[in-house]
Amino acid sequence: MKFLVKKELMYLPVVGLICWAYDFPFLHRGKKNEKRPEKSYRMKDSQTLNRALTHFLRSSATIMNFTEGTRFTPLKANRQQSPYQYLMKPKAGGLIAIYKMIGQDLTAVLDFTIVYDAPKPNFWRFIGGRIQRVKVHLDTIPSQELKENFGLPETNFNPDRAIEWVNQRWSQKDRQIEHISSDFRCC
Repeated sequence: MKFLVKKELMYLPVVGLICWAYDFPFLHRGKKNEKRPEKSYRMKDSQTLNRALTHFLRSSATIMNFTEGTRFTPLKANRQQSPYQYLMKPKAGGLIAIYKMIGQDLTAVLDFTIVYDAPKPNFWRFIGGRIQRVKVHLDTIPSQELKENFGLPETNFNPDRAIEWVNQRWSQKDRQIEHISSDFRCC
């Protein structure tokens, strides 16, 4: 299993070392540099991702991509003007890059939705017993659905259709989280 990780995780004690030891690609996830594209973090991230995917193709690998990009907080959601009640805006770039590079070899995408029964879930609240229930919903998206919605990587790939598809999935996830959260409130 391989994770695409933010470069900032490199500096966390133990976590950064584990990510480095397992050869997880560290991504900057920065802005595009219009004046000097060769200095752009997007360009560097693209190169890092391409190297990692080439390496992953040599053996079987499961690639984990957190499309939301960060944990949800009302402040962050407000700042980015998220149209969702429970989610940040999705960042489809990683998924699109993976699809463009290895779409013909993908068998499926597993879409996880994790909902906690407590506000502001974090590691310390979890081990302290303040998070008592966690619900995980899993959707398996067959590669054929991706090909129909993204286009084929080699010929008619359409990033705008891919982004639209991801946004539709996010709307479904937001409604799903609302439903799961209401189960927590009633019990």
